[in-house]
Amino acid sequence: MTKINWKGLSKSMYYDMDGKPIDDVLAWAKMFENKNRLIKQEYILGKLVFLSSVWLGIDHSFTFAGKPLIFETMGFCQLCNEEFIMDRYSTKKETIEGHKKIKKGIIKLFIEHLINKHLLRR
Repeated sequence: MTKINWKGLSKSMYYDMDGKPIDDVLAWAKMFENKNRLIKQEYILGKLVFLSSVWLGIDHSFTFAGKPLIFETMGFCQLCNEEFIMDRYSTKKETIEGHKKIKKGIIKLFIEHLINKHLLRR
């Protein structure tokens, strides 16, 4: 199934990196295997957090309104082996900006935590 149909509405499930609908799931799968789907991946705060931004190609908005959400940024805590932050986007440009914003926010929270912990020891 490449389209979602509900009450007379229809929307594609699969999209290329430019946001154009893909009608063939095998074409999407071939694109998904390509390493170009990795937008940015990096460790921050040493190796405490792994931050990953990727093209998914499947609309994760799960709605007929608005643009398809086909990119995702996730932060993984390496100590607890869990995802702790996630956001989704419609374009590669939004994803790059979102990645930067999340990275900045994680570092800010970490610094605030260290400052508060140090101040509480006094």
